Amino acid sequence: MSFLSIHEEHEYSAEWTIPGSTRTVSGQLRCTHERAELNLNDALTPLRGAISVSDPIRTYPVLHGVSSKGEALSLLKGQSLGVSLNFSSGGMRQPERLISSWVIVGAHVAPDELYSSVRFFIPALEAWLSRPAIAHTIETESSGRMFSNTFVVRAPETETTPVPHIDATLEWGSGVTVSANPFTSIDVTVRGWVVIRPQSPRTLEWFLDQQGKLAALLAFMAGVPMPIDAIQASVEKSTPAFSVLVSMRQAEPCKFKNPHDFFVPRGVLGSAFPIIVEQWFREVDSVLVPSQLALGVLSTKNLWLHVEFLSLIQALEGFHRGRYSGNYMDEPEYDSVKSVIAAAIPPSVASDHRDALRSRIRYGNQISLSKRLNELRDCLGAPLAALIIASDGKVPRNWIDTRNYLSHWDEELRPNAIDGQEMYNANVRMEHLLRALYLLMAGIPSETLLQCLQNTSRTSQQLVQLNIIARRAADPSAPSGVLMSVGDTDTPQLPSADDQSPSNE
Repeated sequence: MSFLSIHEEHEYSAEWTIPGSTRTVSGQLRCTHERAELNLNDALTPLRGAISVSDPIRTYPVLHGVSSKGEALSLLKGQSLGVSLNFSSGGMRQPERLISSWVIVGAHVAPDELYSSVRFFIPALEAWLSRPAIAHTIETESSGRMFSNTFVVRAPETETTPVPHIDATLEWGSGVTVSANPFTSIDVTVRGWVVIRPQSPRTLEWFLDQQGKLAALLAFMAGVPMPIDAIQASVEKSTPAFSVLVSMRQAEPCKFKNPHDFFVPRGVLGSAFPIIVEQWFREVDSVLVPSQLALGVLSTKNLWLHVEFLSLIQALEGFHRGRYSGNYMDEPEYDSVKSVIAAAIPPSVASDHRDALRSRIRYGNQISLSKRLNELRDCLGAPLAALIIASDGKVPRNWIDTRNYLSHWDEELRPNAIDGQEMYNANVRMEHLLRALYLLMAGIPSETLLQCLQNTSRTSQQLVQLNIIARRAADPSAPSGVLMSVGDTDTPQLPSADDQSPSNE
């Protein structure tokens, strides 16, 4: 099966038909990451009788095609954008244009087809898995004049993680393709993939839903989005896999090359990895929408600082609402309080004003944003809170005032609202807070997160630098982060706490 990237453009010239119909129409199919567009030379269902603008939009559950190269094609959930009427020297034609988000290359499938497994290729997953597929050795002859390079290419064994919560198994691995010219070059490509294999066949939509949940977990662990690059599906184990081209908005493919580039690579999780995957799928539904908001803001580049700030703090609030009750008292107990307050509204208050007050009373039992964030901080534990939030591990009051000012434009809050570099620093810390909360929810131990927060990944180093600057601002005599001192003596001396030499801040 050829590798078809969903990030690239694909075109097919083919003959198309509605399953069960004898009518065949030529057309050109063009697939991009935005959508699939099929331009037919004639209508699949020619126009007849009275035609009105109020006629329902024509849809096709599935169309089958055979390309000029003999490839079987299936266009799923096609929606007609209209049929034109053209008259010329050759007669009349009714060209039709359709759009879709689903194309199968390599098979004719039914509109309600169920699939036994789907393989998702994910750029950089081969490095995240922390298992090299290429071994390199250099051998030098005894004369010392010649040497030889030896490469051994072997795909790592597949790792299996059962996920009872979705009644499926995940298989993690890498595929290797090799092309060589003995005179010019050797090219080895390693592609990481994960297969979702349910106990019973499922729809394509189900597989994409599970992959979306898995993509969030991978993004939080990697420190960057890890979108899919290609999809291959199977109806039965004994039949060849075929490609699925799905139109979706995605971040740029991950370009990491080494496990050290990732915030939490697979290698540091050890035998706990299967437990973490299972727990993630068991818990993520409680915060599914907030997790997509979190993933969206972490995946988007060059957001206006204020938009990023509001999105991050909204994602944190969403996480708390999904995981905790967030009420001052039990709802039945609050009902009596609500009734007393509502009855106390003076009769002179206008009806629209009265409705507004009642609306506020309705939400009066929900705890404040400040209390929510402080409860989330407590979930981290003191060591993680000290690293991520700083300020003695306490959520800064100016985060709350800034959010309220930007939401309500209350001028009394403006003096304590942050901006510029302060807001950038707050955004970095909230990103780490979000990431830590989701990974703790998945069952990654806080000790592992503490270790990863001080590794060499770009994600961790961003926070390390902020903390160095914060420590120096609070105490100019604090260690500056100098790694070593280079001098004239043979024995290097470690820098002291009073060392004022340039640092790596």
